[in-house]
Amino acid sequence: MDGTLRRTGAALSLAAALAMASIPAATAAPAPAYTATFTADASCLLTVKATWKNAPVARVYLLWYQDATWIATSDTESPVNSGTIKGKTATFRFGPASASGTAHQWSAEAQFYTAAGAALEVADTAPVTVGCAVP
Repeated sequence: MDGTLRRTGAALSLAAALAMASIPAATAAPAPAYTATFTADASCLLTVKATWKNAPVARVYLLWYQDATWIATSDTESPVNSGTIKGKTATFRFGPASASGTAHQWSAEAQFYTAAGAALEVADTAPVTVGCAVP
């Protein structure tokens, strides 16, 4: 009888070990991701879309640059120079800027924040060269 109990106990231990091995390990949450893209149309309306994944973004600030010089700030919670958040995208529009016979390099920096005001990340757009300017 003692041998039977040991064999039964060993079998149960083996079954428990096999069952535990088949349970998938907890996976880590996906890493947050942040991007910002800059476009300009023929009428010099400038647009930046700031997007995020897997992050608790509630507010986005946007700094506009012309020829590497800061010219304006927009905010998703400001009634002036505001952007809008829809889903996981903040959209900002500037202008239309003035058409210019000279090409200017435009870019923007998106700053992502939580509802409590904690900074999450900064994403820079790639520069866009267009014949639009702020005098």
